[in-house]
Amino acid sequence: MTEALPPPPGPISPESPAVSRHGYWGPLPGESPKLYEAIGAPALQRIILDRMPENLRGNFNMHAGQDPGRDVEPGTPLPPVDLTRQERLENFVAFTKRNEIIHMIGLTAGGLMWESCSTLPNGETRWWTIAAASILGVITLVGNVPPIIVQRYNRLRAYRLLDKMSAASAPLSD
Repeated sequence: MTEALPPPPGPISPESPAVSRHGYWGPLPGESPKLYEAIGAPALQRIILDRMPENLRGNFNMHAGQDPGRDVEPGTPLPPVDLTRQERLENFVAFTKRNEIIHMIGLTAGGLMWESCSTLPNGETRWWTIAAASILGVITLVGNVPPIIVQRYNRLRAYRLLDKMSAASAPLSD
């Protein structure tokens, strides 16, 4: 009896076990880690982490599969947890979803503020209202779009690993 080899890594299929139950959070049509690599997601990730103040960084420990939130001082060792690699990856996927939601809320709030800044209460528009709204729009986009890109990129990579793990643990057919 010959053992079946797992399928070669390729694009993440929307029908894969790791993705099919996730709807929007799974890959959208045409979305893949290579797409995000082409637009610079790994570099964005390094830039974001290098410039982010220590107190604003998430405390997700990928190796322990934990996210203690903001209650733990950065650099504090987390208690050991006996999680499988798959459980750690699933926790990481949940962490990326939460962070993406936070930045989507930021985009929405920024868009609403842009709308309210662009006109005066009496409906008039002045050059300085347009300038203020434009500055606010740029800050909103720069502060929220790159983190969303990084979260989607990391989640797609985690889904790919979960797919490989489920394929490797699937029973072999005769």
